[in-house]
This record gives sequence, structure tokens and C-alpha cells, in this order.
Amino acid sequence: MMWRFQIPSHFKLKTYSLGVCFIAGVGLSPFIAHAQSARQVLDRAQELSVEMNAQEEAVIQDLLIQKNAASDVKQETDIQEITSPAAPLEEQDLMSATEAAEVPALPEGQTEDGGEFDEDLFFDAEAYVPTSDLSRQGAPSKVNPALNPASRLVITRKKFDADSKEARLVAAERATKLGRYESALEIYDGLYATNKRDPNILLGRATSFQRAGRFDEAIAAYEELLEIRPSNVEAQINLQGLMGRRYPAVALINLQKLHEDNPGSTAIIAQIAVIEAQLGRYPDAIRYLGMAASMEPNNANHIFNMAVIADRAGDKKQAVRYYEEALEVDTLYGASKSIPRETVFERLAQLR
Repeated sequence: MMWRFQIPSHFKLKTYSLGVCFIAGVGLSPFIAHAQSARQVLDRAQELSVEMNAQEEAVIQDLLIQKNAASDVKQETDIQEITSPAAPLEEQDLMSATEAAEVPALPEGQTEDGGEFDEDLFFDAEAYVPTSDLSRQGAPSKVNPALNPASRLVITRKKFDADSKEARLVAAERATKLGRYESALEIYDGLYATNKRDPNILLGRATSFQRAGRFDEAIAAYEELLEIRPSNVEAQINLQGLMGRRYPAVALINLQKLHEDNPGSTAIIAQIAVIEAQLGRYPDAIRYLGMAASMEPNNANHIFNMAVIADRAGDKKQAVRYYEEALEVDTLYGASKSIPRETVFERLAQLR
């Protein structure tokens, strides 16, 4: 008798398949047992496959998490390394000819004892203060990230203590720029008590006296500075401007001699114009101011002074033209802050 046994179609292994078997004289029990055993093997294999897939998925997720974390860290690092844009230039105060210019009392790059400035700002992370002969020509080279994009890391060092001489000098200069002259003088007086021959302190102190309207003390302070720095042009200009209030003819002679020695100084020319106006020589005053305006076309102060002098001379038409031109230059180049605009508008309303 022949038996025919069909293996279920779902019972297949990946390596091969079981076909139809023709069995003679043998019971079904052994085959059923083998089939059940094979089914258990397949089930176990499927379980192992599921476990392995789960483990692989977990590993992949871990790798993705690590990759994302590394990407975040790299992004943060890039943000930290991006150099900030160059700081904008500090707005310059446009002052009248009798006011002190905001310039160092010493030649740039030189200290009182003749050495070099030890500026410690914006050095490249891998650069140090030069020690070769080139370093004697000026202060150490500073890295400007805007002009040197390869210098991605820039370090700054806090060089001065809060109560140091340098920090107090900076505070006094800021107070002067803010118009707090008495506060600036208080700081300068404290510095002057222990630094009577520091030209920067002497110049700042004299300037604060002048702007505070304490002219006699300002004259004495400028003279004290000129004793140790006789070639300081700014101090000479301001001193002659103060002297011109009392002795304009003498101040004019001194300024003309100073102009011969420094023909390129716009401040000297503007101060001569002020003295000429004090002497009532309005055409000469406007001529000198025209020279100053041609040398500094972006300075509305020169044109404003020309308008004031023309107004005093009774030339209303010319005064209106200069006032309007001063307003235009102030709008374009002075941030509408370099001349007293409200006063100009009031005067224009009267002249028109």
C-alpha cells in the first residue's frame, strides 16, 4: 500500500525546500515529529531574526543620536569661532576751533619714556608681541578679523585693573565726551596729584577746564603741558584760542606763525578765522573758513561758522545759504548732531 504525504507549503527553509515524499510501509509519526522539530527551529530562527533586527535598530539609533550630538557640538563651535565684525569707528565730535581736539598728547605709538606702546588688544591667538627690529617702528600689529578672515580666533586680555591709572584715564575721557566736565575734572585732578608730568593727563585736564568755562585754569593747564611738550600743536591752538578772548591781535600773530610751521593743520586755519572774526575782519574770517571747509568738506562746523560770521556781517542772503549748506552737510556726515540744528532753524525762520 502506498502512502502519500504532502509537507505544508509554509514549512520552508531559506537554503532549500522540502518536496513531496512517497513513503512505503513507514508510519507517519517520525515525519510528524521531524516536522514539529523543524517548525520549532524555524520559529526560533524568526525570534532570533527579530531580536537581531531590534539590536541593529538600537545600534543605528545610537549612531544617529551620536551623529546629531556631534553635529550640534560642531555647530556651537563654529558659532563661537565666528569672529565678530569690526567694531564701528567711534563717532568723532565735531568741535569748534576753540575746543581741544581729541588726540593723544604724545606721537602715536610712543610712551612718555620714549618706549613703544604695549597695546594688548586683538592679538591673534597664535601671535605674540613682535621682538624683532620691526617692532621698534610702532606698536605690535593688531589683527582685524574683518580684514583678516583667516584669523578666526581672537583673544583679548583685561590689561588694567578698575582703579588703575589707565582705567581712570579712560573714565575721565568718557566723562568729557558725555559733557560731564566737572566729573571728568574730579578724575583728572586725582590723577594729576600723582602724575604731574603725564602729557595725556595734562591735556585732558586742560580740555575739561576749557569746556567747563574755567578759562583761567585752562590757560594755566595748557601752559604747564607746553613746558614739557612745547611742540604739541593741539595745546598751542587751544591756548591761543583762549588768549584771543583777551588779546586777539597777539593770538593772531602766534597762530599765523604756527600755521607757517604746520600748513596742513585745518584746526590752525579755523582758529585763525575765529580770531579774525573777533577782530571784526569778517571777509578774512570767511576766507579762512572756506579754506578749512575745502580741506574738511564733511565737517559742517566750518560752514556753520561761515554762516554765523556772514550773519554778523549783515549779509543775510549769504548767511541763509551757509546755514542751509551746514544743515545738509550735518545731515549727510554729522548724523544731524554736529551743529545746533534747532538754533539754525529758528534763525533761518527769522532771516527768511
